[in-house]
Amino acid sequence: MKNIQLVTRACLRLVFTAGIIGIFCPEVGAQHGVQTGHLSNLGWSQRFQPANISQGDYQKFRYTAGGEGWLGNSDFVLAGIFSNNGYINEATKNRLLDQIKGSVDMAGGYTLDLANVNVKLGGLTMAFGLNTSLHANAHIGQANTLGLLLRGNKPFAGQTVSDDELALSTSQLRTFSAGLGWQNAKLRLGGRLQIHQGVRHFSSEKVMFALFTDSEGLEVNLDADYALVGTGSRKGFFQFDGIGASLDLGAAYQISDKMEVDVAANGLGWMSWKGNRVSGDVNVDWEGISIVSLLEDSVPAVIADQVDSLKTLVFPDTASTSWGLPTGSNFRLGFRYSLSEKSELGFTLLYAPFRSGVYTPIPVLGLAYQHEVIQGLKLGGNAYFGGSDRYGVGAMATYGFQAGPVKVNLLAGSDNLLGILLPTIGRGMSAYGGLGVDF
Repeated sequence: MKNIQLVTRACLRLVFTAGIIGIFCPEVGAQHGVQTGHLSNLGWSQRFQPANISQGDYQKFRYTAGGEGWLGNSDFVLAGIFSNNGYINEATKNRLLDQIKGSVDMAGGYTLDLANVNVKLGGLTMAFGLNTSLHANAHIGQANTLGLLLRGNKPFAGQTVSDDELALSTSQLRTFSAGLGWQNAKLRLGGRLQIHQGVRHFSSEKVMFALFTDSEGLEVNLDADYALVGTGSRKGFFQFDGIGASLDLGAAYQISDKMEVDVAANGLGWMSWKGNRVSGDVNVDWEGISIVSLLEDSVPAVIADQVDSLKTLVFPDTASTSWGLPTGSNFRLGFRYSLSEKSELGFTLLYAPFRSGVYTPIPVLGLAYQHEVIQGLKLGGNAYFGGSDRYGVGAMATYGFQAGPVKVNLLAGSDNLLGILLPTIGRGMSAYGGLGVDF
């Protein structure tokens, strides 16, 4: 009955793997902005705090670009995930399944800031930007669901494996933004409008299943109820299947020469999509084709019986549709304290009302330390707790130097290095970098 097991595994993977692949692909910002959100004098910070649009010691014009990539999960460490030519060996599979005791959340993605331009106009600063991003999330309600993906249904012979909490989502966006910043001696205010083009989207409205394999492996029963929505992939600059807008708002106040507090609400908006809805209510009893049935019944009748059993799985209901989703909103509270002329501490609290990309309803509490080692070179370290990967430790470096009439700023770092340097304890990883030019 190996063929039955192969068919069953393939059908299950067809439903579940789309979200998982989007998470574990190698991708090319900062994950939470634990460090960069406090670099208020540099252009990258305004992504996390719009009030920093007005910051910077440049004369009239600033250009910045950058990128980030990240992934994480709530339960298992990353050791062995990316070794062995992309295949997960049996020892790693066993460890993964041992570490997952209940549900598991996974997330990953990237953002590429292609261009961010700031222009000073009197007492105001205008900001314009273009970026592209891809975010993916998955929630698996039962550990045995991941076991089916990793091992197939053979190890679960004699058992029923079920899950009614599956949720998958991935979105790729192209975003244009325009913002405005203002400041006086102690207060900074900023706002930004973002227009999103939806390049592609896939998500599950519902995915529920129950799979039984008898102890001899001769019979398989699958009950599933699912509904998925998705678009195609639009490559052209003016081609898209989704359109939306969101608003970012921020404020920062200097309490004293040593202390500053800031708040921000980012991504307050809505996306509308159009594409296809695929759904099915599946009940499949597969007992194989026995020699006895071939002798007693005609071959066409036997084949027709099996086709009737599988047709709801192979040929789901498909219809054109449209749907709407909120954009990935998040709320930030920051506090910065100067320890000395060259050193400072930064505290960050992030919260999101729902899962979207790196943001989850689990708050993120971050602590960052930054020190100017020599003129122009600043190094930093950070730690955080919460979020999609539950904890992380990272590092950051910025360097600014004068090159003729312009100042060049370089940025490199990671909010979470554990998955890269210590995968035996790290559940996530990230990396970011950027280039800025001030005129």
